[in-house]
Amino acid sequence: MRTTDANVPAHQATVGSCARKPHLNLLPIVYTVAKMLVGYVMASGSAQAVSKQPNDSISFFISVGLFQDVPPRNLLQLVQISEMVSFPAGEVIITEGDTTNDFLLVREGTVEVFVQRAGGEVVITRLGPKAYFGEMAVFDNYPRSAGVRAVTDVVAYKITRENLSNFLHFNPAVLFQMCTVFTHRLRNTNSALAKH
Repeated sequence: MRTTDANVPAHQATVGSCARKPHLNLLPIVYTVAKMLVGYVMASGSAQAVSKQPNDSISFFISVGLFQDVPPRNLLQLVQISEMVSFPAGEVIITEGDTTNDFLLVREGTVEVFVQRAGGEVVITRLGPKAYFGEMAVFDNYPRSAGVRAVTDVVAYKITRENLSNFLHFNPAVLFQMCTVFTHRLRNTNSALAKH
């Protein structure tokens, strides 16, 4: 925090301070500013990286049923391999047919999952906080089977396929939960498509 002498313009006080302290070490300040800038650097695609707090993130992961059997120390690892990103309402997060393989967990907002058919777009379902999508990329390297769009402004945790695969290797209970949800979604998708 910068302090100034009374009745002295801030920029003059700064210059004067530097003049009085010729050995002032600016490296820690530059390092801090650099870290702040990196926290807001654009993520892949048009997703905007968002700063995350470890304790707050751990609390969120604990509240997600998918990770209910994961030890706290492993949840910290999950936070470390995740990136918090944001998407404005209306933005397509995943395009059907794409070869991306990220797994995303919704923290705030709502997304809709949709597919393109001869008769037009078919919305399969909507997902809100604590729901996730992109899990099929964990099991195969095939193109995306559906698109995902932000209905509202969305904040989500993004984890790469490689990082999540390594995590699941040591946390098989999470993999079992994912398979269960995956099966339910396949049934819902078949049901929705049967109506069109």
